[in-house]
Amino acid sequence: MAVAEQVHAFRSTGSDSDGGSIAAALEPRFTVRPESPKRVVRTWLDTFDWRLHRAGLTLECADAGDGWVLTLQLPDGALISCPIPEPHWPATIEDLPDCPLRDRVADTIRPRALLPVATAGGTVAVDRILNADQKTVARIVTETPDQGERWLHVRPLRGYGADADRIARRLAEVADLTPAGTTAYAEALARADRTPENYRSNRAPALSPQLPAAVAIATVLQGFADTMTDNVAGVTDAIDIEFLHDFRVAVRRTRSVLKLAGDVLPDDLADRFAPEFRWLGDLTTPVRDLDVYLYDMPRMAAGLTSADPGDLDPFRAFLARRRTAERRRLVRCLRSRRFQKLMEDWGGALGTVVSEHTVVREHRPDGPSAGDLDRQRVDRAFRRVVVHGERLSVESPGEAVHTLRKRCKELRYLLEIFAPLHERSAQRRLVAELKRLQDALGEFQDGEVQREAIREFAGDMMDEGHTPAATVLAMGELAAQLEARQIQARAELQDRLQPFLSRKNRARVGALSGAAA
Repeated sequence: MAVAEQVHAFRSTGSDSDGGSIAAALEPRFTVRPESPKRVVRTWLDTFDWRLHRAGLTLECADAGDGWVLTLQLPDGALISCPIPEPHWPATIEDLPDCPLRDRVADTIRPRALLPVATAGGTVAVDRILNADQKTVARIVTETPDQGERWLHVRPLRGYGADADRIARRLAEVADLTPAGTTAYAEALARADRTPENYRSNRAPALSPQLPAAVAIATVLQGFADTMTDNVAGVTDAIDIEFLHDFRVAVRRTRSVLKLAGDVLPDDLADRFAPEFRWLGDLTTPVRDLDVYLYDMPRMAAGLTSADPGDLDPFRAFLARRRTAERRRLVRCLRSRRFQKLMEDWGGALGTVVSEHTVVREHRPDGPSAGDLDRQRVDRAFRRVVVHGERLSVESPGEAVHTLRKRCKELRYLLEIFAPLHERSAQRRLVAELKRLQDALGEFQDGEVQREAIREFAGDMMDEGHTPAATVLAMGELAAQLEARQIQARAELQDRLQPFLSRKNRARVGALSGAAA
């Protein structure tokens, strides 16, 4: 592992920046010792949803013929390097060697896999820069890519940052060297098919208050359909578990929008397609639930106090077997003609609504606008949350908590899809408080569902036979922990419910449809 201080980067726009001119610029204080140039292939990596990019991190894997090296560039320009065996992508964080680089990115990318996003080849020459004491204080790395101009990077050794600054100042005086305004990664990314800018899940729908309501809803639904399309290959190829999560969220949002606002769509589209999306939602549930159990297993095992974490190994193996069977069924359905036809017909129907919006407006001049629909449906959803929330008490059954959770989800979906029409401050504060309430509701509901599921799993394992008693006891302890979490969540729920039902939030709902910023 190596960590470097901040790197100075230059672009070479001519032939003056050869070895002789660089050596002359650094004399007499520094001496240049060239090393043999090498052919290097560099591959930059990120998750499908660009988590490293959003965190200001750049990760590359380079092969110079003498071994593979991963290098992470931090937001301040510092580098962390780690030698690795010959890589195979995609790879999860668990596939990387145990090193400081892995530790630095683990929380950022987990549970996503690293994927190649851009590749560039070229020749790399390294010059060691020695001071008057003949100590190496920096390296000048000159890259001549197969495409584009040359790059020079001044990379100091630890503790010699001041020398690197002096070297950079002298290089800035060389005729055809200019400080780089971009990076090799940015240039390679500009030539790539997939970029952070065209990641469609980041895009807000193009809505305006005057847009016909049917067109607004069709536009929102198109965005969800795009998300399904973008993620389906990652689901079938088993790249990482978040592909199914994002796919499933898009399906769930589609179903909710059809329920909450699908009546504004023409030709009974909501009634025609709702059953198919219900089929799709039911199809994805078992695998996603099993993904969550397996992903959380290390944390659950570490929380055991009476049992040994190893006692859960047979439970983990049981879940993995069941997941394999459920995933096989899921993949078969996602590759079926039924799914393909659903997406084709759905995309065509939504496209027709959007493309004919002028005709819709001309023939229905008194029809609702997006602004009208926003005010009506968000207000209705909030009032439903208030009604169920005010009825809830510590004695209310779990079904009442579950109902409130569903009403909160519906309100959250409406706030999200109409966000482009909302005043930002009111939207942000209302969503923040709603999310706090949803977290408590989700903790309660998840505890109840997971506790019952563990009991069912234990029964199924015992029916199969050969389940150690220690495993059943450990699973019982897990169920008890989930019950304790559920009780705690119920107490937190009451504390978070009343602030959300306050007059302040009711005023924020009324302010949402002010001039959007």
